[in-house]
Amino acid sequence: DTVRYPLYHGMGPASWKSFRDTMIASAPGEGLWTPGSQRKYVEVWYEAEAMTGQFIEYVAKPYRMTLRPFRGDYTISPKWDAAQDIRRMAGAGREVTICYFGDDDLKGKQIPRSAVKDVRRWAGAHDFEFVHGGLSTEQSEKLKLPENPDRPGQHQWEALSDVQARKIIMETIEANVDVPALTAEIEIADRKRARWLKRAEMALVELGDED
Repeated sequence: DTVRYPLYHGMGPASWKSFRDTMIASAPGEGLWTPGSQRKYVEVWYEAEAMTGQFIEYVAKPYRMTLRPFRGDYTISPKWDAAQDIRRMAGAGREVTICYFGDDDLKGKQIPRSAVKDVRRWAGAHDFEFVHGGLSTEQSEKLKLPENPDRPGQHQWEALSDVQARKIIMETIEANVDVPALTAEIEIADRKRARWLKRAEMALVELGDED
């Protein structure tokens, strides 16, 4: 359902004030990762698009990290884009880490292996660390997850409770990110954005209220 969205047209603001308010509300955030002070650049990749809600809540919102949902086997165009982003970040002197999450089954292991092979090749000399955050067989057994009824001995991410999924995600993030340093930088970025929004709002107000 995440791709079943309406394509609205003709529904925009009808007055200068509402147009101005919309511009302020939709203003982009301040750049965090470039140049920034973080030594590492971390992205989160995951197997199924249905996992997006969890990663937005536990990764994107608090830590402003790029998410790449694979929706199964990752195709050529998004793999190329990922490689170029890695080249850009590594070329700026950052250590790049990719944290991956998916099912504990044969396909769940093949999907990231195939993607990483191509992304490494296209990233050229700009290498990156690949971290498999879960779901591992060890994690599945420790949590006593039910097996996939169609594939004995294999486990799916959807078998995790939200609490279990969050624990796996956060353990991986905290092991690969200087969370206090990143949180401090996010606070600085938010204050800078607030100043920019105030200046933008003052400039737009000075233009008057005529439609």
